[in-house]
Amino acid sequence: MPSLSDWNYFIRPNLIIPTLAIYLIGYLSSKNSLFDLNFYLGGIIATLMYAASITINHYFDYKWDKKSKDLYRFPIARGSFSRKFALNFTVLLIILALVFSFRLSSLSLTIVILGIFWLFAYSAPPLRIKTKPFLEIFWNGVGYGFFPFYLALSTLNFSLNLEMVLLSLIPFCVVASGHVLLQVPDIQTDRKTKQTTTNALYGKQFAVKLSRALIGFAGLIIFYLWYVGFLNYLALVSLGFGTLIFAMHKRLRKLKDVRKAFKALQVAYVVGGILFILSII
Repeated sequence: MPSLSDWNYFIRPNLIIPTLAIYLIGYLSSKNSLFDLNFYLGGIIATLMYAASITINHYFDYKWDKKSKDLYRFPIARGSFSRKFALNFTVLLIILALVFSFRLSSLSLTIVILGIFWLFAYSAPPLRIKTKPFLEIFWNGVGYGFFPFYLALSTLNFSLNLEMVLLSLIPFCVVASGHVLLQVPDIQTDRKTKQTTTNALYGKQFAVKLSRALIGFAGLIIFYLWYVGFLNYLALVSLGFGTLIFAMHKRLRKLKDVRKAFKALQVAYVVGGILFILSII
């Protein structure tokens, strides 16, 4: 019988919070009230789609996960869940997301259908985007950055403008940057199993520099949106934490195990993220 720890690694609920935070950012960018049933329904859909993207990845990656030095992170490879269960669970999540999306707009349904293609294409052959250098980074930015942002907008009537498009680039960059960093500990395993990820091909130093560049670009957009009055003064305070994250990347390049800095980075991301969300109100 799977333990709570097994379920934790199977779904990775800690990463649902950033997904919902980005969903909230998308909704707030429209300047609408939060007292809307569609807003909460869309949040449930975003959560279901996020969970499906994780569980289907376990399903297709089990052979490679078995060779990982961190086997505890992969419950299917350890045998805590069967592959059949993972597939059935993923299908259930997708069906629920589709059913709920039928209660929203046609745009919401379209986004969900594209999201289903996105999550299968990332892990499943023959596309298996996760093994395509640089495209896998872009794919993560789209799936975990753009998807919840624009799904939130699709739950209401809105008029898209330049500021909202630029705003959506911020979670895209942050998600892409985080993806690059989180994949650094897997470089040795990816090389051992001949996975052609960006990090496996170009190494840790390149990964940290790329992650840092993405954070820097996001910071420039935040400054511009504050300058034109789309964000309030708290955007500048959030930029302070962004600058801290940017500086911490220098330390990452010197650490043998970058995970030692993940806790400090997480705190900076959380505080900076909260301030950034408040700057939109």
